[in-house]
Amino acid sequence: MKWSVEDIEILKNNMHKTDAELAIELNRKENSVKCKRIKLGYFKKSHVIPWTEDEINILKEHAANSYAKDLKKLLPRHSEDGIMHKCKRLKIHKSKEFMSAHGKMYIGRPDRIIKHFYKLDQSFTIDDLDNETYQILIGSLLGDVGITWRHSLALYKETHGSK
Repeated sequence: MKWSVEDIEILKNNMHKTDAELAIELNRKENSVKCKRIKLGYFKKSHVIPWTEDEINILKEHAANSYAKDLKKLLPRHSEDGIMHKCKRLKIHKSKEFMSAHGKMYIGRPDRIIKHFYKLDQSFTIDDLDNETYQILIGSLLGDVGITWRHSLALYKETHGSK
């Protein structure tokens, strides 16, 4: 559906409303409203919520041993991304105990746990791969996988964000 001049005026004059509210008012999808706002430069200015000393102290106390989604429960005014970025700026890193336990994540049900998050096999070479595995490895390298070098060892690392 094409955007009318009236619809664009509604976007321009209602910057205080959320994309969801405008989507209902204009009978459009929320993502469509968001994209049109950005394209026209009528997007809502993000509201940065300042961090209080109490919130920073909560981060310093709990961030080394907690996921961002758990910290969000303690810090409801901030997003998970905001919490992660604040930890990075404060140079708060995950503890070694947390990182080693990080591999024991739940998948779907509590009775299904990943027991080995990292696998180190220094005897394994690229020549040991069959063609199908080799093709999957190459395809992965073009996507979410990276290879890093540590002390003359190549490490295959696959990561995914929380989203």
